[in-house]
Amino acid sequence: MDAKSNRFSFLGVKWAPLSIPIHRRVETLSMFHYWYMFLLGCVSSFFLVTYLAISRYYIILLIFATYIYLDRHTPERGGRRSQWFRKLAVFRYLAEYFPMKLHKTVDLDPNKTYLGGFHPHGIMATGLFIHFGTEGTYFSELFPGITSHVLTLGGWFNFPLIRDYIMLTGICSVSRPSVDFLLTQPGHMTCIAVGGAKESLLSRPGVHKLYLQNRKGFIKRAVTAGACLVPVYSFGETNMYNQADNPEGSLLSSFKT
Repeated sequence: MDAKSNRFSFLGVKWAPLSIPIHRRVETLSMFHYWYMFLLGCVSSFFLVTYLAISRYYIILLIFATYIYLDRHTPERGGRRSQWFRKLAVFRYLAEYFPMKLHKTVDLDPNKTYLGGFHPHGIMATGLFIHFGTEGTYFSELFPGITSHVLTLGGWFNFPLIRDYIMLTGICSVSRPSVDFLLTQPGHMTCIAVGGAKESLLSRPGVHKLYLQNRKGFIKRAVTAGACLVPVYSFGETNMYNQADNPEGSLLSSFKT
């Protein structure tokens, strides 16, 4: 009897069988870690800030606020990337969960600067994070001498703890000053999910839609800086998750940016 046929249901939920190998359970746990950081990291940080603000520990909140203010330019100046952190086993297990593999079609010269346009965004830009924000698929071994950075919305860096966590992976702000700074650093590859939230709402299993209208500013920044444009396509990105219908004019579609 295979694992799939050995599943059981409880309270309407189909649960994994107990016979699943331990390595698969570790991979699933690593996926839960990523899911939590992406979807609930900022929420947890918000509740922490709220609790500190109304408790007798408000002095800790003042320390956090002072630190974030003094450190506000770091996300726009290359972040605080840690190669040791990027090599943690949790990211390798995360890549094996799907599984994922990074395919190289050409070598990158460490003396040049690169801007990678990543498509499609998918629901959580999982491929972008694993391939370029961690060593889960051995980026540094495939592209020796190249330092990769993933760019995301600057709002992430206003939340205590989560901001420092994501900066350790090499994630920086997607603001213009941040892009312009990174594109002056030889040997650095800056990666952007160009389609953003608009493209994430187009994500459906078996569907490949790219949103580039009004999203060509990254090309201008690369040309201005003399950086090389690198097309990056994540095969299977849209097959990872199903999502609720969001036709034009619906409440969910109103969150497009």
